[in-house]
Amino acid sequence: MPCRTIIVGDGVRVIACSRGRSAARCTSCKTRPASKLCDYPVKRDGKEATCDRALCTRCAVRSGVNHDNCPPHARALARGMVDKTPW
Repeated sequence: MPCRTIIVGDGVRVIACSRGRSAARCTSCKTRPASKLCDYPVKRDGKEATCDRALCTRCAVRSGVNHDNCPPHARALARGMVDKTPW
């Protein structure tokens, strides 16, 4: 049974255990559990898609309502390096 410690804030820690697979880790910090995916538009196999890198709430950069980006793609958006967005 995989267990993990979650820091809730104000010094409060919670230990969460499950029977299944452990949660995916953030691809940016590699320490916290991922709960979001990068929404940056990309081409995958010639089709429009989104980046989908797994991100924790601390590393995800909000861009508009209900859209999050990984730090490298957030910088690209800030520099205007995207032709069009799916939203």
